[in-house]
Amino acid sequence: MQWEFQHLLVILFFQFYTLDIYFHFSTLGATGRFGPNNNLQYQGTSLEGILVQDGLQTWNVPVTAQYHLELCGASGAGHNIFKTKGGRGAKVQGNFNLQQGTELTVLVGQHGKGGGGGGGTFVVFAVDGSPLAVAGGGGSADYVDGDHGQAGFSGSVNPGQPGKGGKVCLSKASFDSLFGIGGGGGLLTDGHCYASFSCNKLCIENDGGKSFNAGGQGGYNTKKVSRCAGGFGGGGNCGGGGGYSGGGVQVNAKSLDFHAGGGGSFVPNANWTVVAGGCSPGDGFATFQILLAQD
Repeated sequence: MQWEFQHLLVILFFQFYTLDIYFHFSTLGATGRFGPNNNLQYQGTSLEGILVQDGLQTWNVPVTAQYHLELCGASGAGHNIFKTKGGRGAKVQGNFNLQQGTELTVLVGQHGKGGGGGGGTFVVFAVDGSPLAVAGGGGSADYVDGDHGQAGFSGSVNPGQPGKGGKVCLSKASFDSLFGIGGGGGLLTDGHCYASFSCNKLCIENDGGKSFNAGGQGGYNTKKVSRCAGGFGGGGNCGGGGGYSGGGVQVNAKSLDFHAGGGGSFVPNANWTVVAGGCSPGDGFATFQILLAQD
């Protein structure tokens, strides 16, 4: 009944050329590696009452219409000592026709904490887990600035294959394993780590950012005192940004300084635009605007 009423309102507004209806998804005040678990900040908005669980926001499209979508990934954290900056999230924009009742899962990327990679922002069809759009998060800063969230499907700096987590590689390897640095998570698989003299290994600890499919938590490490924690949305611990494909990391074996990559982005067709690092520093967001309601 509520959907029918909203549908009627949209049609009436459109007939009078005053249509301007937004649905703005935010982090709901959550910070760090875990996403929100309540919808309190949506009270009094067009998203009041939607399901929020383990950071994932479940939304039933209220009206059959053409929507304009704008997504931003979160930025990676800066480094206070080196005075370097984390990469900014990618900005994704485009139009898409959605049917009333379609269930979407939205994950809004969160800013990396204390040096962690930024989380990617994901909009995914709940029925089959396929992405509608993804905006990559920025890499964390170290001796150099972190890379921005990327415009293409691939992340930067030792990225994973499409949909996969980023890798951590060590130049002139002299360590069997390296703890405290992780790749960004992708849509399908977690960020990887440097272990057993390989830069494409599953993490012994939890340094790699979790994939969207695994819940999207940011990377962290319990056994090493670390200034980092990746942002929700797959940000790596002191590492790459989360996204459609996770950003990777290149580590200097002598100094242990590193260069962290940004996460990749996904768009459904070539009419969409993606700008690497096109978002303001901070958390990500996802906004849907109704352009043209359909009977």
